[in-house]
Amino acid sequence: MITLQFNITWNDILDLTWEKLLMYIIIACCGILVYVFKNSTPAYLKKKGENLAQKQDIEELTDIVKKVEQKFNKQNEMLKYEFDVIKQLKIGLLAEERSCIIELHSTIYNYHRMLYDVTLSNVDFADNISISNYKTSVDTYWHTLTAIHLKSDLFIENKKLRIQISEMVVLLLDKGPMPLDNYLQECMIANTSLSKNEISLEKYRTEINVLRKDFMLHVSDFLDATNKDLTSLSNDLRDYLRGKTKPAL
Repeated sequence: MITLQFNITWNDILDLTWEKLLMYIIIACCGILVYVFKNSTPAYLKKKGENLAQKQDIEELTDIVKKVEQKFNKQNEMLKYEFDVIKQLKIGLLAEERSCIIELHSTIYNYHRMLYDVTLSNVDFADNISISNYKTSVDTYWHTLTAIHLKSDLFIENKKLRIQISEMVVLLLDKGPMPLDNYLQECMIANTSLSKNEISLEKYRTEINVLRKDFMLHVSDFLDATNKDLTSLSNDLRDYLRGKTKPAL
């Protein structure tokens, strides 16, 4: 602390000139200024430093907030993009699943119809080429049904329904093709024998009638074994598709 001491007597005061008085005033002012500067400057500098530090802290916090916000926005955009991709994939999968189930149902019914159609539409039983073409179409449906059945397993989530479909397909493939194939094969053999005059026309007609009768009995048993399960499968497939297309609440 700075202390200013003045030893001034009355004689000194009386002898004061303007120059001395001015000097004393200047000295006193300087002392006051030194005192004020010494006591106020540290507080001012301290306050200034605090304000500067606070300003720097605010700037740093602002930068951190901006960086976090930018990172959040970037991640949000990525999540939105991924969500859109997943949504589109889901829509595509649902459409593919629906198409697969409809195709499966159509193939099962068409194959089933071919197996029980005793009239064998558009088949000329006197023409082995016509019979052979029909056999080829039946084999084609057999392979198509097998392929679409395997494909449906990739989409249908309901395990019970998958088992139900598998049982229906196995039933059709196991009980249907062989009697039909045997019937068509025997008809072709009879046609060949008739063309070679190995049998008479009367015997040929008798053999064809016997073959047709046996095949019709098989068809009757086949329909009894499959119709109920086929109707149930159709209803379950329809309900499954309806459940898939219901809007989410």
